Formats: sequence, structure tokens, C-alpha cells
Amino acid sequence: GLGSATMTVTNSTITGNGGGGLDCSGCETVTVTGSTVTDNGATAAAGFGGGVSMAIDQDDVNDVPRLTITDSDISRNRAARSGGGVDVQSIDTSEPAAPETIISISGSTIDDNWTEGNDVPGGGINIEIGSLQISATSVSGNESGRFGTTNDSPGGGIRQTRGPLDDVSGYDLQF
Repeated sequence: GLGSATMTVTNSTITGNGGGGLDCSGCETVTVTGSTVTDNGATAAAGFGGGVSMAIDQDDVNDVPRLTITDSDISRNRAARSGGGVDVQSIDTSEPAAPETIISISGSTIDDNWTEGNDVPGGGINIEIGSLQISATSVSGNESGRFGTTNDSPGGGIRQTRGPLDDVSGYDLQF
């Protein structure tokens, strides 16, 4: 499929960016290792912002999207959309036989991130589709729907949904 881009960030600092930290659209693989992604999204318009954002394009049986975050700090990011710290969304999931997206977070900190507005879930982590595996990671002090006027932003810390591929073999949330 079209989603074959790769983004690798190693031992880097991404901080103070108005529109957001890292954003990879149509990606197959995003890897963040030993990095700091903090204080991003202060001036983000609706639909943008946050720390790490991955939009997958899974329209081929060979598309195997993967987000891996290891030994990294993703904190104090603001999103005017879902997923203040980490957000995984889908552009296209039209191939029902494609394997599920794997999101793996280990040895990291996902703290004090927030989403702003109404219907913006997942203050710390928002996973629209895929399998989420977390180990030795702090997810603390995150908030969804800050300044919203309705109570429709679930998952202050972590929000995971199955997304449009309800016939996929399921998803897994591990701590």
C-alpha cells in the first residue's frame, strides 16, 4: 500500500514546537528511542498538536504498521485532537486481511499531556486501532478534554478502541 514511510528518531530532543512534536502520516514504521518530546503543540490548530502522532495507511495485506517508543520522555504536550502524548490513527484500513498495527512502549514516560476541546480522547495515549503493549512506563497526570464544554473525552491516561476493523483478531492492552 501507500503507507511505507519510515521515521526513526534516536537520542534527540524535540521541544517547544507550536504545531506538534513528531507527525508521520502514511507511515509503516515509526521508532523513537532515547529521545525527549516535550512542550509541543502550544499553538496547534484544531486537528493538530501533541507529542508523537502516527497515521497509518493499511490498504494492502503486506502493510504491517508499527510504532515503537523506547526509553523516551513524552511529556507536557498539548493536542487540539485526540492523543496529547501519543496518537495512532488510521488513514485507510480497507484491507481486512492486513495484520494489526503493533504499538510498543517501554521504559518511557508519558506524563502531563493533554487534549483540548470536546470529543478529544486519550490525554496521554490514544490508539484508534492496533495492539498496545506497555512495559516499565509511567503514564501519569494526563488529561483529556481540557477546556471542553461536554463530558465526551474518555481516557485521560490511555484510550484504546478497535477502530473500523472489528473483524481483526482483537487488541491487547498489557502493563
